[in-house]
Amino acid sequence: MSKLKGNKTPFNQLPDKVTTINLKDRLVEFNEKEHMLNIAEATKKYFAEKTKKGKSKNLTPESLRADKKWHISGSRPINYWSEARLKEEISKGIPFSASAWLPNNNISGIILFNRTAEIKWNNIIANLNTRGGLFWDALHITVVVYKNTYVTVIGNHCIVKSIFQEGYGALVPCNVIYLGEEADPLTYMAKIHDSDANKRTNQSALDRVVSQTHAGDPIGEETMKVMIALGFNIKGQVKPNGLALKTISSHQIVKGIVNAYTFDVVERAANAMRKVWKTDEEINATALEVLSTTLYYFAEDFKRIGKKEDVFLTFLKWKKETLFEQKDLLVDTGKNKDPMISVVNLISEFNKFACSNLMVLKGFEKQNKRPIGVGVFTNRVGDDNVPANIGNLK
Repeated sequence: MSKLKGNKTPFNQLPDKVTTINLKDRLVEFNEKEHMLNIAEATKKYFAEKTKKGKSKNLTPESLRADKKWHISGSRPINYWSEARLKEEISKGIPFSASAWLPNNNISGIILFNRTAEIKWNNIIANLNTRGGLFWDALHITVVVYKNTYVTVIGNHCIVKSIFQEGYGALVPCNVIYLGEEADPLTYMAKIHDSDANKRTNQSALDRVVSQTHAGDPIGEETMKVMIALGFNIKGQVKPNGLALKTISSHQIVKGIVNAYTFDVVERAANAMRKVWKTDEEINATALEVLSTTLYYFAEDFKRIGKKEDVFLTFLKWKKETLFEQKDLLVDTGKNKDPMISVVNLISEFNKFACSNLMVLKGFEKQNKRPIGVGVFTNRVGDDNVPANIGNLK
């Protein structure tokens, strides 16, 4: 079974080279022009792109609403402040929270930790179709005052619903938080967003890691440090530092195998994949699991066979010369999730390599018999971990 771990699962002991990483130095810094996205402007871009592709006859929220015949229902909020009243309170410089009506075209999201750049437009339309239009009682929006604008930490999609239903600049009810002049608004906003996001099933595990990291969550930060140390770029937020950055198909699998096999083993496996599949932009996490498992149990065997050279890496490079790709490390992954089945297959291929004349051509001593047979394999992994295809090593 793949060793997949949830976001709140802590790591076992990590080496200092991981724990001492300074995230402020390794993650991209917040830049208003790059990372602040006005939701109304994003909506205008959505309409422009849909029209350009010929996929929609609707150029504006008004035409979309008319086409769908949407109407407003539910209980309209009362006793909310006006924006003028809100600004009057802000001018005092004292932190507070309140409920206010705000223009929906002056609300932005920070894409470093929020998914404002990944709004699910079709989901919004489907929801409005279900309700027949905007439903007041289902609007939940929280914003934080930031300079001369409002930043959403909860409610990207609700703001778009307001725009679709009532147009640009319409007033939308919001919970508003003002932190004062001395506070660190970015971290605070990330904390609010992370607290809400962890309740949601539509928030991906990777999005949660990003959110946790910006919120200062210790486990989220630790996860990010591990990914950085392995050379993985998480949602474009990691700065290059000498190692060519790759994406990873599942950080959760990485967490699982680091806990199972130690960071150093996974690092060696990741570096091997980086050297063998140099042009691949993404590392397949399940393939990484197969290599990590192989190295964890059989590194000493490879060392004995290769002596001072890395015979296993040489073997993988040779396989790549035969058009062997990352996905080829995986055997029957659609039918079962036991990586040991793929490990047996890989060891079987290595045995053939080790006993062939290729060993001599690659600068190694040719083996007279299979170096890792059934007995060696079973002794290394234990009876409980022996897979059904162990016979391939006979």
